[in-house]
Amino acid sequence: MQLGAFSVSLAVKDIKASVAFYEKLGFTRHVGDLSQNWQVMKNGDAVIGLFQGMFEKNSLTFNPGWNQDAQAVAPFTDVREIQQQLKETGVEFLAEADLDTTGAASFVVVDPDGNPVIVDQHVQGASPRAITDNHPPKERYETFVNAIREPRRRIAGPGFAG
Repeated sequence: MQLGAFSVSLAVKDIKASVAFYEKLGFTRHVGDLSQNWQVMKNGDAVIGLFQGMFEKNSLTFNPGWNQDAQAVAPFTDVREIQQQLKETGVEFLAEADLDTTGAASFVVVDPDGNPVIVDQHVQGASPRAITDNHPPKERYETFVNAIREPRRRIAGPGFAG
């Protein structure tokens, strides 16, 4: 199972202060929209996403179909296939991808220590192509936050409102 590009998504309190801090560490702005309170930054192959007001907790993020430069790769394992493989091993989901769709989709699981793991695909399944907006707008990330806060979910975990 190939999970795709890896990044750490950080829940920050002040997006501008965080961007300035990580620039001092040698990270550069890759893509983002400070007016929407998010910025993805790179230092070599290391990728971090800074998100103000979107997450309550830092998260591990994987993007099937992308390399570390957010460029489409082929072949890759579709997010729905990854989800199915994980379900077969007994992994519980905080939010699930719709199996009746194709293309962009996401799911969220929580590791044994309460760390969210987001698997977020932005490319088409069978024939990958980068979508016009390489990174999703704030609304895609709000989907995760809403899923985490949804009281009917079985997994709440530390750091999640419920």
